[in-house]
Amino acid sequence: MPIMPIRLRRGNIVMDLDALVDSEAMTSVFPFDLGIQFGLDWNSQFLTFSLGGALSGAAKGVMLHGTVGNYPSAPLAFAWSQTYNSRLILGQLNFFE
Repeated sequence: MPIMPIRLRRGNIVMDLDALVDSEAMTSVFPFDLGIQFGLDWNSQFLTFSLGGALSGAAKGVMLHGTVGNYPSAPLAFAWSQTYNSRLILGQLNFFE
């Protein structure tokens, strides 16, 4: 599986992470513990939806800025999963655009 380094930023918090690039996943997924590290509050996120498959369960929509290599930073939409055992996944929606 292809793993790619990505720098994510939310406000003053910046993290260099490794993400799974999944061209078959419709949505990019942000693990619950990373959201906590970025200072996100589950109860204050208003966009709620369900994830399917192995990550089945509740998710909240969140936006962060991502930078890959020398490309300019861009806003990225993620499904913030309430699951601790998920990975950072870069899916079709928003990332491949």
